[in-house]
Amino acid sequence: VDLISAAPVSPLDMAEVARHLSTARTLGASMALLLSGEEQWGSLVERCRKAGDLAAKSGITFLVEPMKVSEGVRLMKEVDHPHVRLLYDVYQEQTQSGDALAALEAAAPYVKVIHVADWPGRGDPGAAPVEKFDALYKAIRKVGFEGPVAMEYRPAGDAAASLIRAVDAMRKSMAAPL
Repeated sequence: VDLISAAPVSPLDMAEVARHLSTARTLGASMALLLSGEEQWGSLVERCRKAGDLAAKSGITFLVEPMKVSEGVRLMKEVDHPHVRLLYDVYQEQTQSGDALAALEAAAPYVKVIHVADWPGRGDPGAAPVEKFDALYKAIRKVGFEGPVAMEYRPAGDAAASLIRAVDAMRKSMAAPL
């Protein structure tokens, strides 16, 4: 298990964060998702730093999945903690900003995990047109990302066959020359 679900926030209760980290350690996870629901930015920054300190003691990295990557990048710069990083959701960013590839370049130094789904509709990655996913995977390689790329989508048909197609297409694109 590399990643477990989310630590409750809003407001971010540090005792709850500590319990979440304990569960992650028990499961052998190296990352845990930290949801950001704080209303006040300063409080969010402070509490993410504290969560990062707790995570560092546990050898775990908290992941923040922002609604907009630009806000996530701003948060990462202000938090400035190696144990608090971004989960980059390609579908979410594409629907929010309309340019997931440009946002990836700006966010790359802070991204620990990438979620992939086709847009619109969070469908099978690369179902059509294939070119947009070739461009996405090329962009992932270009920024030097080496972490996990996870498929987070709703398969149109047989889930196993869909996942095999999506992963095979990703591997083919990732292996192609830049």
